[in-house]
Amino acid sequence: MKIKTENLRLRQAFTLLEVIVGLFLMGSLVASSLVAISAHQHSIALAKQKHQANDIAETLLTNWYETRGDVPTRDQGFVATELGRIAAMNFGSQGGSNPGMVHQVVNPPNAEQWLWRTQPVGARTVCGLPVAVIRLEIFGKVGNQKVPQSLASIELVQRQGMSVFQ
Repeated sequence: MKIKTENLRLRQAFTLLEVIVGLFLMGSLVASSLVAISAHQHSIALAKQKHQANDIAETLLTNWYETRGDVPTRDQGFVATELGRIAAMNFGSQGGSNPGMVHQVVNPPNAEQWLWRTQPVGARTVCGLPVAVIRLEIFGKVGNQKVPQSLASIELVQRQGMSVFQ
């Protein structure tokens, strides 16, 4: 009978090794959860920046077509400068907004670090008309990166040698 009571005493508590292994497993679970949450937050921030870049591209294209009749073929600049020029045009000395401007000018966070660039990527003949394929790209810094990356890229077709409204 004495042997049975000794076995019961041994089974009533965890050994130090079992406690350490349990703590290690719980720590691993917490660490992997924190890594997953961090990656998820980064992907959400990137998705928001890409959405803002698409809104900016739409605003730039709308403004260029309304004011110039076409898209600059080979140009680049800062988004903040271009959006500031658009805002000044729309809310200028007349005191009211431009009724033709449909899209609201939205400045992204750190707008001074965002860039836009247009460049020709090809030329074709469509239905006997010479057209150029032009790419508009919006660049921004993502996270702690030093070099801006392309957040939005749009390719559009435009008649060569004349504006769209001629």
